[in-house]
Amino acid sequence: MTETLKVVKYPNRRLYSPDLNRYITLAVVGDYWDRDWEVNVFVHRTWVDVTIPTLLEVVRERVRSGRLRVTRQQLRALGAKA
Repeated sequence: MTETLKVVKYPNRRLYSPDLNRYITLAVVGDYWDRDWEVNVFVHRTWVDVTIPTLLEVVRERVRSGRLRVTRQQLRALGAKA
């Protein structure tokens, strides 16, 4: 069974995980994604799914910092969600 991390994205760009009961960073989202957790990100109040744009932010930050750690499986999963 795949574990799921639920994240709520607020207008101020802060990310909150009700599962963890705390605010989290993109790096934390990436860490859970690395552990093959399913990540679901929704906009606060409207509940619009913004999972793909958020995971793309994770990839962008990793490229920017020079530590790209994205597997082919993760990229395929992004394509499957689109």
